[in-house]
Amino acid sequence: MSVGLPTPEKLRQAIEAVGAYVVYLPAYSLDLNPIELWWADLKRQLRKLAPRAVEELARAVRRLRAGTPLTKLTAWFRHCLSFLHLNCSPG
Repeated sequence: MSVGLPTPEKLRQAIEAVGAYVVYLPAYSLDLNPIELWWADLKRQLRKLAPRAVEELARAVRRLRAGTPLTKLTAWFRHCLSFLHLNCSPG
């Protein structure tokens, strides 16, 4: 028995029927990924420290990772989620 897949329009209608709405996201966006923001910050800090050996680099990464303030992490997630607030509208 073969079951056909619903069309995108039927899916949208089913989602909206339960009070939710569809959000169309780009295939990939740096602005939606807080890890990308963390990497950018880490690389910026590493350039300032300029470690010269692999061991120095490993220590610096561990120290920077452990020392990332929760306020920074929160801000990165807020930044990424702001896309949804700005680009979503019901119906």
